[in-house]
Formats: sequence, C-alpha cells, structure tokens
Amino acid sequence: MPTSDPAAGAKQGADPAGLQALARQLEPGQQFEWIAGRHPFRPLVGAALEEAVADLDRLAARRCQLRLLFSSPALGPAGALLAGGRSFSAEQTSLVRAAAACEGAACSALAGGPNLDVLDRALQERGWTVAWQRWPEPLDLEIGEALLARWFGPQAAYRQQLQTSLPAADIDALALVLRGLLGQRLPQRLQHQLLIAQRRPRD
Repeated sequence: MPTSDPAAGAKQGADPAGLQALARQLEPGQQFEWIAGRHPFRPLVGAALEEAVADLDRLAARRCQLRLLFSSPALGPAGALLAGGRSFSAEQTSLVRAAAACEGAACSALAGGPNLDVLDRALQERGWTVAWQRWPEPLDLEIGEALLARWFGPQAAYRQQLQTSLPAADIDALALVLRGLLGQRLPQRLQHQLLIAQRRPRD
C-alpha cells in the first residue's frame, strides 16, 4: 500500500510539484493508496497546476485518499503592527494603515501557495470528493534581520506586492519602522487549510 509526500521532490527544478519523484517510488503497475503533503504545488499556477493535478491523478489508486495542508499568514507586517497596539506618530500611523490596507495580496504572496479554488475544482473534475478543514493558529514573530530581508529585500514577494499600490519611499519607511523594533515580537495568525479528498472509483 504505497504512500508518499509530493513535497519530497518539490525542490527539484525540473519537477516543481515533486510528482516525478513520486512516480519513481512506484514499481511498474503500482499506484498510491495515500498521498499526503504540506504546501504541495507551491510554485504552480493556471494550466501548470491543472496539469500537476492530472499527473497526481494518474499516480492515485482507485480509492486513493489525499491529505494536503496549506498554511498562510492572516496578518502582514503592517497589520501585525496595528494588531500589536503600539503607539506611533501620526505620520507613521497613516503609513502603517495604508500598508495594511494593501496586504491582502501581499499575504498571499508570502504564503506562495497555489490557488485553492482551482485545485479544488481540478480534483473534482477528475472524480475526487473534496472537503476542507480550516482553523487559525495564533503565534508571534521576533523581528530580526532575516525576517526584514524576507519582507523587504529587493526581490521579496511582500515588497513586490506592496509596490503595486505604494511608492517605494513608503515601503522603505515601513521597513524603517519595523527595523526600529528589532528584537521585539509581532502578533501573527496563521490560517491552516487541510484538503481531504478521496478518489471515486471509475466504472
């Protein structure tokens, strides 16, 4: 009864979903009874995601069960500053609020996962029954240089998303506000979504 995790091979550039690595674990004629993973399909969008679901479907046994966990931040850095109840100058407060208003797409960029609606639909179109479990997890983050680089580095996904709505000077000013809080902690909430699916036998 083979089982596997598609994330195991996802780091291979030529196999972004890890499915070729999964296929190599099987003997000829075998398929997986269980497939489980955390943050699978991370770099895939659009047609590439649908193709990966088709590949996964070919690896799945007749009644294969699927468990895939996706986690994403519910607060971006600016939203976390507001949630923390800190006092700022009027200018800083205006800046933080403007950034927080832009953070919906930025949080999705930080998560870096696939479009879950597309994933759900693609599985159902291939005969899977799909259900979801969702729950929040409160935690906090210590502000450090590595975290600031992840958010505000030249190629950071968060910075690039903010740039669609805010000038670079405002983004740099927000980074300075956070740099002034090095070593302190920000509240954060993760939103977990667990996909539970089972392949329906095809007669």
